[in-house]
Amino acid sequence: MNTKQLVLETLLGTSQFISGNKLASDLHLSRNAIWKAIHALRQDGYTIDSHKHYGYKLVGANTKLDKTLLYSALSDYPVFIYDSVDSTNTQAKLYADKHSDDVALFISKQQTSGRGRFSRTFYSPKDTGIYLSVLYRSYHIKHLLHLTTPLSAVAVLRAIKKTTGITVSIKWINDLFYQHKKIGGILTESIMNVELNLIEYIVIGIGINVYHHKEIPQELEHIIGYLSPQTININQLILAIIDELLTLLDQLPDISFLDDYRQHCYILNQQITIFPKSDSSYHAKAIGITDNGELIIQKEDGTQHTLHYGEVSTRLD
Repeated sequence: MNTKQLVLETLLGTSQFISGNKLASDLHLSRNAIWKAIHALRQDGYTIDSHKHYGYKLVGANTKLDKTLLYSALSDYPVFIYDSVDSTNTQAKLYADKHSDDVALFISKQQTSGRGRFSRTFYSPKDTGIYLSVLYRSYHIKHLLHLTTPLSAVAVLRAIKKTTGITVSIKWINDLFYQHKKIGGILTESIMNVELNLIEYIVIGIGINVYHHKEIPQELEHIIGYLSPQTININQLILAIIDELLTLLDQLPDISFLDDYRQHCYILNQQITIFPKSDSSYHAKAIGITDNGELIIQKEDGTQHTLHYGEVSTRLD
């Protein structure tokens, strides 16, 4: 942990002024090193009060993605934070080839080759969204991997509600909507251990449009939405997502999170159009979600069918 991280962590831990001498003594640093760290934190966007007789007090947090804060808060895990990267999922998979951590985290301000399901492009402009991938060793949930996408959707939904008060909706199986527009998506990928013939890791990629971007491609303007025109604490939201996600994964085989998924899946009881990968589209009514995260539909002839993850995409008429 570098000097700036140490000072920030100490300031975050108290609501009182703390003297420069005490900071220096507690952290085994020079007064000059403390002053430089305070100056650097202010440049990062933190509001720090200073008083000749009392010292320093943090009074305003940096709401933009803050590497210092995130590295400190996530110090239990390998964490990689980029200004720009091709894809956080790609970096996670490359990391898994050479390391054996149970959890690793990959965060970027921008993706140049962000991906969604079926190899679709995920638009990932700089400084307007959250682009996050969680690499997770999957041995203990090997029979429940089909639940990781709906589980992740619920984790993001809960984190957004907790940190912003905003309630988003889910479109089966991996899209997040707000005010009738897509504001996020989840791409879950697996990494196979060929020698053991089992899936060793899952990579959960999460993309969220936090703010409006002025240069949205014209063909996406009617599709893409965003969370809020007001300032949102990006760091707080990232930490909440990671906490909710890892908590739910560790709680498996508990599937009570599916109650939240059903409650917020806005296509339920709606007429939808289903687009199979290799067949003609057809109409049906979405009537339920199974305990495996599958969509139950009722066709126009009254018959009921279950749609599995990855087989189809669904769109409202």
